[in-house]
Amino acid sequence: MNHHIVVNFSKIFRLVGNNLMQEFLKGDTSREFDRFHQEVEEIKDIWDSYQKLFFSFKASEEEIQKKNDALKELNESKDKFFSIISHDLRSPFQGLLGISNYLVEEFDSLSKEEFKEMVVSLNEALHTQFKFLDDLLSWSRIQSGKMVFEPVQLNLYSEIEKTLRLFETNIKNKKIEVLTNINSNLQIKADCDMISLLLRNIISNAIKFTKQNGTIEITAFTEDEMVLVVISDSGVGIAEENIPKLFRIDVQFTTHGTAKESGNGLGLVLCKEIVEKHGGKIWVESRLNNGTQFFFTLPQKSELS
Repeated sequence: MNHHIVVNFSKIFRLVGNNLMQEFLKGDTSREFDRFHQEVEEIKDIWDSYQKLFFSFKASEEEIQKKNDALKELNESKDKFFSIISHDLRSPFQGLLGISNYLVEEFDSLSKEEFKEMVVSLNEALHTQFKFLDDLLSWSRIQSGKMVFEPVQLNLYSEIEKTLRLFETNIKNKKIEVLTNINSNLQIKADCDMISLLLRNIISNAIKFTKQNGTIEITAFTEDEMVLVVISDSGVGIAEENIPKLFRIDVQFTTHGTAKESGNGLGLVLCKEIVEKHGGKIWVESRLNNGTQFFFTLPQKSELS
């Protein structure tokens, strides 16, 4: 495009120059010099307009290419994610069906203790799968924009205490000490359901990977118009090479907890979506066998829509 513009303007300059030379030979130079000057100024204006148009087109073309590349990467990630999900939805049910079939077939021969052990195992597996489906549904609703986003003023301390009460039995069973160092009047601007989901996932992870008699500490600080929340545990930690996998939908990363608790690898993906929906950021600092710290920011006051 730029090459053609240069060629066209070269022709125009030659044409104007030839006209000027013809008039000069006729002896009428003053009027033609004025006309030539006027035509050159007009050509310069046109040239400037073409240049602006050209560079605007190039910038738009590059922006479109960036968006296409980002969309392609997102689609590839989602395709890989759904491939993992389809496998993880099917595989556990094979085990569940195996347990239920065994209970039906061996019901009369099983002792009370054996029957109870298998029923407890079946119950735990069903709870895990239900949590997985619930997280998957929440993620899909956020992705499709169908999850209603209604930020309101919330008391952060109250929201955390409410979440801790949900896990009271787990905390007592592992004899974990929970330290909450948050101003009881600290307010955040957030969607109630989304924040509940965020806190449940991160606090349950802290409990899951903390050993018996361990410690979990929850603190919060104000930074400008944001609140920085830090949830630390004295648990098993995360290997450095695994940290980048935590928030990716195309890499399912999950390990068993210190009491063999299972997970689905989707909870932290949800947390990232929720925090970013609120205009915040989330990140992790951890060392293997030396505990983990989850950091995330939420708005105090915001014009969220």
